[in-house]
Amino acid sequence: MIRCFNHGKMSSMVCNHKGCTHRTLCSDCIVTHPKNHVASILPLRDFDPNSYTVPRTIAKDLSLVRQRMNMLQNHLIQTRETRKAEVRRLQKTLIVYFTDELENFLKGVHQKIDMFYNEKHIKVAEVIQNCEDHLNKLNSIINGEVDDSRKFDFLLDLQDKLISTIVPTLTQQAEEYSRLSMCSDIIVSPHLERIIDVALEKVFNIDNVLIQEKKPITIENDMYDSLTMFKEQQLQQKNYDYYKKQLVPYFGGQKTYVVPQRVQKEDIQLNAIPFEVFVSQQKHLNTLIQGHFDIITAICMLSLGQIASGGGDGIIKFWDIDSQLCLGNIEAHSGGVWCLAAIYEQEVAQQIISGGHDKLLHVWNVKYMTLDFTLIGHLDTVRSVIYAKKFEFIISGGADYRVKVWNRDKCVYTIEDAHKNIIKSIIVIDEQDQYVTAGDSTIKIWQTYKGNLKMELSHGADVFCLKFIPEYKLASGGADKAIVLWDIRGGFKLQRLQAHHDIVLGLEYFKYLLSVSADKTLRLWDVEGKLIKSVKIHSEQISCILCINLREIIITAGWDKKIRVLSIDYILKK
Repeated sequence: MIRCFNHGKMSSMVCNHKGCTHRTLCSDCIVTHPKNHVASILPLRDFDPNSYTVPRTIAKDLSLVRQRMNMLQNHLIQTRETRKAEVRRLQKTLIVYFTDELENFLKGVHQKIDMFYNEKHIKVAEVIQNCEDHLNKLNSIINGEVDDSRKFDFLLDLQDKLISTIVPTLTQQAEEYSRLSMCSDIIVSPHLERIIDVALEKVFNIDNVLIQEKKPITIENDMYDSLTMFKEQQLQQKNYDYYKKQLVPYFGGQKTYVVPQRVQKEDIQLNAIPFEVFVSQQKHLNTLIQGHFDIITAICMLSLGQIASGGGDGIIKFWDIDSQLCLGNIEAHSGGVWCLAAIYEQEVAQQIISGGHDKLLHVWNVKYMTLDFTLIGHLDTVRSVIYAKKFEFIISGGADYRVKVWNRDKCVYTIEDAHKNIIKSIIVIDEQDQYVTAGDSTIKIWQTYKGNLKMELSHGADVFCLKFIPEYKLASGGADKAIVLWDIRGGFKLQRLQAHHDIVLGLEYFKYLLSVSADKTLRLWDVEGKLIKSVKIHSEQISCILCINLREIIITAGWDKKIRVLSIDYILKK
């Protein structure tokens, strides 16, 4: 119990008004206490050592701050190591580049030196050869080898020509070539080292390599912290009767209420303009995103304006599709990243799942780009993964022909030899509590909770992709370059589309059935299977496709290391 210093009574309340000099109050103190402090008065029992309600609330705030800073610290450490790894890759690239360039440069220098001296060498060699030819003829006279008058007459005529013409000409040529050789030469520039130093200073400038990127950050200012919310909620709900009985009599029956302010929720906006206006401006969207050092094998949506991509370089990249900026990198796997899936909460990804060549599945926190946990169990490359929201299961398939179903970090069950080939695609049909797998020429439909096989369909060739279509239809694309449409209620084939000139690698659906292939094209089909449009949008095979329905845009990625963002209207009018 706390006794009032002024009146000697037991204090029953505490004033939390900022700047108040009289905090602990008894019943007499309340009468003279400023009326504008009433909203900040709490019962002293909220500070009872047995409950510590307010201190615990403050401790909770501090714990949240500490937790957030720990996450930020981990993110900074991971980002630092990622940047160092990028520099190491840059080092290897520079070594290869400069080795090749230096080799070509030196080869060109040697060729120029050879051309310069060979031109003079040929002229000098001609003079030398003429001198040797005439000397051989004169030696026959000098040595007395001529015994025929006709030969002797010929040599005498030659001697006259040598004296009058040939020797002066050869002498003149020798003097000219000597003079040219003495006054014209090619040397290594003494300024070469300085030129190289200046060039390297410009190229190897740290400010050119490391650019400090300033990202616009929008911070949603909360009107109240958790302690204020405690005051509003607990004070008004739990202690309203207390104030009514204890405080109102001191103010002559005048009732005092503390009414919390309400924050109006704003309409959804993108890039600071209303959503409807933003969509209307996307009708002819056609942008390109680049940044991967290897082929891109997987993409997934994080929100209306962000995606994640993974590829052969083992890195997951986060992108803003409107500005084409990379928001962050994760060195996810020691080999390539083969599949990605998102775990959504209110249409925004909170976590993403990645499967890779290292046989592992990683679950990442999207906000902080940190690893939450790892799933170990596959015996070979993980090629496909999906999240079943209804049961909160992660379903994965791989090159070990296994299907594994996980509940967070624990394996619920494993289907051995689910297919006779690599399991390349898995989709979920939540309405029927089923999921569908494909790998060899068969398509299998399984019960999600227990893993019982419900139905098996035969495509006719290895299946690479699946897509569920409204009205209980299923589309499959495969190595036979065809798309097959199925009725999964009866398990029969509806239609077969001879769709592409190469393997069908990806399927999506929004208004139209969309397909991508190793033939580098994107094709649109209507519900009756008629080809609406075919466009070539990549220079190498297209490995994956994603559709953001609310924005009516299509995102594709391929082996040309590029991501294309296209509106459906743009494709139809192209």
